[in-house]
Amino acid sequence: MLSKQQLIDAIVSGSTFFTRLPNGDYIARYTRHGPVQRVTDSGLKPLPVQGSDLCWHIQAAEETPAA
Repeated sequence: MLSKQQLIDAIVSGSTFFTRLPNGDYIARYTRHGPVQRVTDSGLKPLPVQGSDLCWHIQAAEETPAA
C-alpha cells in the first residue's frame, strides 16, 4: 500500500500504481497519464475527479471523522 504522499505524487506525476485507500476501495492507473480508476467487481470505473482535485478528495476523506 502506498502512503498518502506517495499516492498524491503518483497521481500528480502521471505514474502507474495500484493501491488500497483507507476506506477499503482499490484505485489504479494502468497507463502513464491515463485516468485513475476504481477497481470494482465488475471491472474498472474512471473516477469522476482526476489530478489535483482527486488529491484534494483523498486528503479531505482522511480528515473527515468517522460517524
